[in-house]
Amino acid sequence: MADTQLRSTIASMVEEERRHTAEALAERSDEFMRLKVDGIRECGELLVVA
Repeated sequence: MADTQLRSTIASMVEEERRHTAEALAERSDEFMRLKVDGIRECGELLVVA
């Protein structure tokens, strides 16, 4: 898998999990979605901790 393709896949996974978390937070979902999770595709190094 090419680096750009892998980063795109990870970015999609992060966005999906953000939406699930926002749904679970109910009344705080708007506040949570304002948090920024950017740079996955552009950063010099990408570390994933699971």
